[in-house]
Amino acid sequence: MKFIYKNYFAAHITTMFSQNLHADIYKDLSSKIIVADEYYPELIEEAHHINAETGNKFPFLFINDDMVSLKIKNDPWILKLLTICRNAGMSSIQSFQGRVLMNACGRGQINYVAIFKQQTAKEWYNVIKEYLDGWIPEGMTMPEKIKWCMVATQNHQFIFIDNIKNECYISKLFKDQLV
Repeated sequence: MKFIYKNYFAAHITTMFSQNLHADIYKDLSSKIIVADEYYPELIEEAHHINAETGNKFPFLFINDDMVSLKIKNDPWILKLLTICRNAGMSSIQSFQGRVLMNACGRGQINYVAIFKQQTAKEWYNVIKEYLDGWIPEGMTMPEKIKWCMVATQNHQFIFIDNIKNECYISKLFKDQLV
């Protein structure tokens, strides 16, 4: 998440919601990022209002890093951020430990999906059904697909889906990209 921010969004007006702001992972976070340990939908609403009034003049970024809350999962401003706000100069990075921490409508609107190692075969089954069935070679049984995904995501590798270009890759984080 920090690598993506530094390389693609450093010039954006950024707000990050995280329930672990005290963690070491954030010690080198840019001082330009507004951080909150709670989700405040009114910040997204206000950014949308600002850009509506200024012709999308300001590039806003909202980061949700492991916010575990029904408030954020079902909030209409998160869905708007992932849909209509994209056309209003607003971007987001949604980083969750589990796909169900984000509502299904929102998950279906993500342009770029990075899928890392999953903890159980059951979760791989769900991830495959939701994101990967169209990308894994046909003719494989579900156990074979799960095994393939487990191997594909070892050693900081991940599966990356580009829904804009309709492409899927296997990539890897290098040591300088890891926290």
